[in-house]
Amino acid sequence: METTNDLNRKNYIWIVVSLWVFLGDVELKAENIENQESKTAQLLSSFDSQIRDKIGICHINPFYNFTDKDYLNEGADEILRLGSRTIKLVIRDKMAGYYSFNHNWPAKFNSFIEAAESSYFKEVFSKAFKIVSQP
Repeated sequence: METTNDLNRKNYIWIVVSLWVFLGDVELKAENIENQESKTAQLLSSFDSQIRDKIGICHINPFYNFTDKDYLNEGADEILRLGSRTIKLVIRDKMAGYYSFNHNWPAKFNSFIEAAESSYFKEVFSKAFKIVSQP
C-alpha cells in the first residue's frame, strides 16, 4: 500500500515531468520518469540569467514536504535547484497556516517586519535569489 509521502512524491514527479514536456517537447517512456526530475533541473539551470530571473515559483501554503527541514527553506532550496532565482512568498502576522511543516512559528507576529526578521525568512533572504516577491 502506498503511503501519503509515496503519493506526494509521485505527484511531484508528474508535475516535474509535465514541466519537462512543456519546456523540452520530449517523448516520455515509463522507465525514464525518475530521470526527468534531474533533467528538468538541468534544463532550467541552463537558462540564461534573464529567464532565470523572470520565471519564478510561488511557494505558499504547502500540502506536503519531503524532508525534516523547515518547509520555507526546503522549498526555497528546491526552487534554486530547479534553476529559478525568483520566488514568491507570503509574509503575514500568522505564519503557521502558510508554512506549517517543521516550523515553530509564534501564534502571531506584531508586524510584517517582525515576521520577515524571523530566522526562517532570514535564511531564505540569504540565498541566491535575485527577486523575492510578496503579495
